[in-house]
Amino acid sequence: MYIAISATLLLILVVWLLKREYVKRKTAQKMKELFPKTLLPDKCIGYKFPPKKARISTNDAITYHLSIGFSQDPTDDNDLKFTYEGHPEFQLFPMIGTAFPWCQVYKRFMFCPGIPMFKPQLMLHAENRTEFCAPIELNKEIEAVMEIGAVSDKGERTGALITLLVNSY
Repeated sequence: MYIAISATLLLILVVWLLKREYVKRKTAQKMKELFPKTLLPDKCIGYKFPPKKARISTNDAITYHLSIGFSQDPTDDNDLKFTYEGHPEFQLFPMIGTAFPWCQVYKRFMFCPGIPMFKPQLMLHAENRTEFCAPIELNKEIEAVMEIGAVSDKGERTGALITLLVNSY
């Protein structure tokens, strides 16, 4: 009786694994059909990503400030105003406004009709140019609107240079 139950469970497990593998392969095949095989710059330029909203909390700000090197000297008062929320002059380092729109940006590229499938771990951020019209406030909602401004295809298997225009409000 135990042998029959074990054989039945084994058979169910094998069928489940085969079905799972079949579904995984079919899904991968459908995904490949959805994406173009090569970069299509004409379909990329002007593409607007869905707006991304965020609220920068005190913890987010301090974590960001520590990650870019503030408080290497914990007694430096100039650094403490960025890393200690109890400091009378606690403030945000302005570049924090450029960091939050990039959270999982590779997932957002998947929706652009002209970008083929790619390995997100090979994506490289090259440079920033930032212009501030007003200071960024703590715990205030910020909305970032991203648009593809330019695309330069570097050739097959060598990548592309994609210029994103990001406006945060």
